[in-house]
Amino acid sequence: MFSLTAGYLLLGSALLLMPELCRGGCTVQDGKPGLEGISGRDGLPGEKGEKGDAGNWLASNTPLMESTKGMKGESGHKGFPGEMGGKGYSGAVGQAGLPGPPGPKGSLGDSTGSLKQSAFSVYEPQNPEYGKPVKFTRNSVNINDDFNHQTGKFTCRVPGVYYFVFHSMSEKNLCLSLKSDALKEENFGFCDYCDASKNEKHVLSGGVVLQLDKDEKVWMEVFREENTQPSVESIVFNGFLIFQTGRHLNSEC
Repeated sequence: MFSLTAGYLLLGSALLLMPELCRGGCTVQDGKPGLEGISGRDGLPGEKGEKGDAGNWLASNTPLMESTKGMKGESGHKGFPGEMGGKGYSGAVGQAGLPGPPGPKGSLGDSTGSLKQSAFSVYEPQNPEYGKPVKFTRNSVNINDDFNHQTGKFTCRVPGVYYFVFHSMSEKNLCLSLKSDALKEENFGFCDYCDASKNEKHVLSGGVVLQLDKDEKVWMEVFREENTQPSVESIVFNGFLIFQTGRHLNSEC
C-alpha cells in the first residue's frame, strides 16, 4: 500500500518537473497516425430549398449553344401498306359540271338501204263485191310493189308495225272491213247507213295499226251482203310502215 502511494507521488513529481526541463528546447517525437475510423451513417435529407429566379436566356443576345446542321440522312425503306380503314359517310352531291366539248364527227352512214321502207296509196275501186277483196286500178305510191292490183292485197316484205287507213264516199249504205292474216278470224268493220231518199253522199273512214310478219297480207272487203252493189264514188286505201321490228330486222324487201 505504501509502495503504490509512493509510486504515484514519484510519477506526479516527474510530470511537474518536465515543463521545467523542456524549457530549454527539448523536442518530443510525433506519434503515429491512428487507424481510419468506420464511415458514419448517411445524414437525413435536407429541407427543400427556395425556388430560384426564372432564366431569361431568350432575351440574351448570346445563344446558349451554337448548333450545327448535320448531313441529310438516307431515305428509309418504304413501309408496308396499312390496313384498310372503315367506310366513310357519303359526301354531299356536288354541283353539275359544265358541258363537255362537242364530240368528233361520226362516220358516214350505210347507204345500202339497211333501213327498209314500205308504203302504198291506191284508189279507184273496181265494183266492190261482197266477201271479196276490193281491187283498185290506180295508185299514187306503191313502194316495192307491195300492193298487188290483181289480188287487191298488200303483202308484207318488211316485218314491222304498220298503219292502214281508208276513206270512202257513197250514196247508199256501205260497210267495209280491214282484214289481215295477222288478225286470224277477226277483222275491223266500219259501216255507214244513210237515207237513200235524200240522195245525199256519205263519207266512211276507218284505220288500224297492225304488227305484221313477213308475207302476211292486208286487204279490204265489203262485209254485208245487202251492200253487194253499193253506189261507191271513191275509196282511197293507204298503208305504210311505222317501224321495223327486231324479230326479222334484217329481212330483205
